[in-house]
Amino acid sequence: MNLIPLSFAVLLIIAVGILFRKNRKIHIPVMLLAFVCDMSLVLYIEFSRKAVEQVISGLPSALLAFHVATSLIVVLLYLALIISGVQIVKGKTNRLLWHRQLATAFLIGRMINFVTSLYIN
Repeated sequence: MNLIPLSFAVLLIIAVGILFRKNRKIHIPVMLLAFVCDMSLVLYIEFSRKAVEQVISGLPSALLAFHVATSLIVVLLYLALIISGVQIVKGKTNRLLWHRQLATAFLIGRMINFVTSLYIN
């Protein structure tokens, strides 16, 4: 199954979330939707292709190893963004700059993840 269109759809969901970053009532649910969709893709890839086993059991190509590392970083950044977002909602406005910096790193990582996914099977 070609997952590129689904991955691109997640990027579009993220773009909507960014467009509404100043409107929490839209931003938060949209970004949580992106997270759930992305994690669903990761789980699907793992269970259908045994991706982690392939990487661990053999010598992966440099591109695949880079893609997997980027994927792991993106997942960790998602979690950090959720944590910092919850803190902001709870009134810790001093976390806003940190959240924005994490979001920038996340966006770069997610774009790299998407581009590398185009070149691995």
